[in-house]
Amino acid sequence: MAPHSGLTDDALDARLKELAATERNAQAEQLALLAEFDVRGLPEAAGYPGLYDYCVKDLGLSEGAAYERVRAARATTRWPQVAEDFRAGKLSLAAVCVLAPLLNDDTAEELLAEARGLGRREAEELAASLYPTADGEDAVEPAPTGRRERERIRALSAERVQFAFTGSTELRRDIERARGLLWHKDPSGRLEAVVGALADFYLDREDPDRRLGRAVRAPAAERPAPANSRLVPQEVKDEVWLRDGGRCAYVSPEGRRCEAGAGLEYDHIVPWVFGGRSDSAVNIRLLCRMHNKAAARGAELGEG
Repeated sequence: MAPHSGLTDDALDARLKELAATERNAQAEQLALLAEFDVRGLPEAAGYPGLYDYCVKDLGLSEGAAYERVRAARATTRWPQVAEDFRAGKLSLAAVCVLAPLLNDDTAEELLAEARGLGRREAEELAASLYPTADGEDAVEPAPTGRRERERIRALSAERVQFAFTGSTELRRDIERARGLLWHKDPSGRLEAVVGALADFYLDREDPDRRLGRAVRAPAAERPAPANSRLVPQEVKDEVWLRDGGRCAYVSPEGRRCEAGAGLEYDHIVPWVFGGRSDSAVNIRLLCRMHNKAAARGAELGEG
């Protein structure tokens, strides 16, 4: 006999509604706690490059669930109305995630009012109707098997287009690698920036018009940086990169090493202003942006 088969129809309905409200309240509490955890910088102190990695690695959330909760938690930090509407069941988590990038002091009140009761697709339609030129989010998804996917280029506006195509997992790894290396120039990590940089690199090498259009002149000989320079010589960077394995060298007090491999910066262990050397790998380490900021604030960092 099923454990709930003895419930009346009304009792079953009431119990489901009770559980839905309990789940919603628990989720709202989780968002509030995640927001506070993020504000305090605790993911970085625990050895993670950010809140998303903490949610996936420590809380065991799926990548999709972690992404939604991080975005929603940060939205509640700036707009408390998001938390109130979510707890009351007026806003869905999916709608918050879609609309969060569009919220600002001018649009928040209108958007949140319009978004009440909407699911993901309806929220996307709302965003498109209010901001027709707004770009969609980057998405990398497994392709269906058994049929050939058609490449698509769709105009979003007079100046923006949307690309869709299917590629190999090797291509995905290469793009993610390029995204990490490009982080210093474009921290947004948008695929547009990555593909654009790759296209520029190829065209600069192979396009005759570009090659012939460039002024032909020998580059000035580079002068080595003075021994007391803040700049880290390339040979030292290469040595540090190999030693640290292309990863952030921060290690938490519990012994967890940060896994960030993108947006890495070369940090002086003994600050340059206090006499730390730039020309020795012993004084240089790789840190992700968050852990480098923590070091600059005087946080206690472990050495890799």
